[in-house]
Amino acid sequence: MLANNGNVIFIISATGGIIGDLSTSYDMRYLEDNLRNESGQSSFKAMVEEEVLLCEEIRDQREAKRQITVNFFNENLSSFPNNKTQEVAERFEKNILKDFIDDCKNDNTWLSSYKIQELNNFIRFLFYLFEDDSVQETIAFTQTLRWIKKFMNFWDKVHNTNFVFEKSPKHPNIYYVNLKPQKNQSNIRIKIILYEASFNSLYSDKTTQKTYLDELVEEEGQKIFFISAYQSASKGLNPIIRNQNGDEKDFDSLVLLMDSYYTVMKPSLKKSIDAEKSTTLYHFALMKSIVNLGESNIEIKDFNKYLSQPEAGAFREQQHQILLGKEVLQAIGRSERRDFSNQVVKIFVNEETRKNLVNFYRYLEREESNEIRKFSVNNHKVYLSVQEEEKKRAINDYDEHVYHEINASLHFQTFREKMLDEIDNFHQDKNAFAITKMWDALRDPVVFKEPDRYLKKLRELKLFPDDFIESLFYHNPEQPEFTPYLASEEEDGKKFQFISDSINGEKIYPYQKRLYPEYLKTNTQGYDLEGNEIGSLDPSTDLIYKIYNKLIPQPEVFNTYIPRPHFFYDVLYPSLTENFTERWIKDVVFKGKEWKAIKVIYGFEQLLDFKKYNKLYERFDLYYIKDNTLFCIDVKAWSIASGNRLSNKTLEKSQNKLNTILSDYPKFSAVRGLLLNLHATQEKSHQYSPTLFSGNLIYFDSQRFPVESNILKDFLFPKEK
Repeated sequence: MLANNGNVIFIISATGGIIGDLSTSYDMRYLEDNLRNESGQSSFKAMVEEEVLLCEEIRDQREAKRQITVNFFNENLSSFPNNKTQEVAERFEKNILKDFIDDCKNDNTWLSSYKIQELNNFIRFLFYLFEDDSVQETIAFTQTLRWIKKFMNFWDKVHNTNFVFEKSPKHPNIYYVNLKPQKNQSNIRIKIILYEASFNSLYSDKTTQKTYLDELVEEEGQKIFFISAYQSASKGLNPIIRNQNGDEKDFDSLVLLMDSYYTVMKPSLKKSIDAEKSTTLYHFALMKSIVNLGESNIEIKDFNKYLSQPEAGAFREQQHQILLGKEVLQAIGRSERRDFSNQVVKIFVNEETRKNLVNFYRYLEREESNEIRKFSVNNHKVYLSVQEEEKKRAINDYDEHVYHEINASLHFQTFREKMLDEIDNFHQDKNAFAITKMWDALRDPVVFKEPDRYLKKLRELKLFPDDFIESLFYHNPEQPEFTPYLASEEEDGKKFQFISDSINGEKIYPYQKRLYPEYLKTNTQGYDLEGNEIGSLDPSTDLIYKIYNKLIPQPEVFNTYIPRPHFFYDVLYPSLTENFTERWIKDVVFKGKEWKAIKVIYGFEQLLDFKKYNKLYERFDLYYIKDNTLFCIDVKAWSIASGNRLSNKTLEKSQNKLNTILSDYPKFSAVRGLLLNLHATQEKSHQYSPTLFSGNLIYFDSQRFPVESNILKDFLFPKEK
């Protein structure tokens, strides 16, 4: 259609020009090549400098008509714009919201800290509308409306006289809220609209021709709070406000309540057909990436093997970050549809989205800088504000910081090597038992709840040097939160990797996604991103959520206590996988029984007496005995990709350890070993010898739910052949 005609065709898109998106945008490189003539010239022309300058001029003209401010907020109430309504918001959260959370618990419903934070954010900006006279309408975007809807239904049943709530009889997604009038306070009513793609079809009167646009009309004594999931907003949402004079304007306030988390590169709760579509998009995007590299020698027959390689995972992560950034660009763009004289635009961005934008802007500056110059007026203001905010979070005295980080790495590695030597010594000398106290203290699960108490306990133990304890976390109270990156330096022939900032760092530090995977943020019960039920969960899914949530109830603590890379990869993350597996075995495999009852019912007991079995210490992580058979479990902290295929060296080493244990302790009639990875994309279960097995505890089903594999139960309860 585009070739061989004399027409000039303009292709216009707000974000389609970001060529780094190989999964959802049209491939501009392909288009350019496909429109080449015999002499090699393409009739496809990208924007030239004069056209980019015109974009900037239009943006400047539009900005002159607006009063734009950008602010950022986190989980702390003090970071929100509530001044007059802060106290009433706190009172509401301590009463009605707390009762709702308790009600969910009583129904055995898992509600993650991220979903609770989403509700907190919703409530605080709802009450903010009561106090700011310059804001008549707010548009907000969040991950899903499901829990906000459930909360609204709960609120309706409470009948609180201080917080008056009313459902609209005309539409199930429209609600009205009044506060009990206070002294010298006007009686404002808030109209809450929960938008989803099916909104127009949900009116009680099916003969009406009304749409969501008919609800966006200013009325005396009423303000509007319009909320949409990011995914719903991408399906034709073009909201415009009409004031009482009939003039069209934009929303006065835009709030990004929560981060989206979801993109087609990181599929969430979608039906299996959507999951298959996401996988197909990923595979095609990866193929295009390989072709664009030009020098790649990967053949089609090797593609499936390539999917498990680290570079394929890195590509998917980059595509995910680009799509998250584009999603925010589109959401912000939906708040600037009209030019209205002296339009107030107050933009509020949550902390996690701000961090994602730092990464997205960093990519654009490096690879596609003209895309930033083409930003719309609101998007450009957010870009400038994010850059300015990130400067505040940059590390001061960076050279001195690098010096301290290298020293911290040296202190950690020196004492770690000493501990490893003491473990070897303990294998030969039962009296060298102190090392078990040290190693167990390092793996104390209290670290996942209260890092400060964890450090205090290490100091009180008086077995660790102060410089070792100081080397575990990067914690700067004067700089409570910033986006940690990783950088590296070489000194005396050794390469050191350490925490850096977005200005000096080489790549983002992924520790948070390893500690608290995104599937725990996106997946909630059996609902998609618009709140539609998609079927029952595997019973193990809810158990995974609950145990993980008990282990790490507040992941935000690791925003200020940032584990240094050497501590994270050598101790903290392995400790998490070990603690999770140990709890899973006791609470799920053995139904939460106490060990005395487990011994009676199942015949198993946990081996913990390392004074007697000193040669077993740290050869494997967990030991269980049944009928003179020793079950040894090595809980691996591999990434999803690296856990798919084990090296011969790893297998040989593990088999040798099993053989040594059997030789050292002939009282055991058999010794069985399991190399257990925490999670993988598919269920893996391998047997390498009569006594050595491997697999993963968690895998993801066709709807991207985390579910339990059978490997643990098959290992502990082998079927007789």
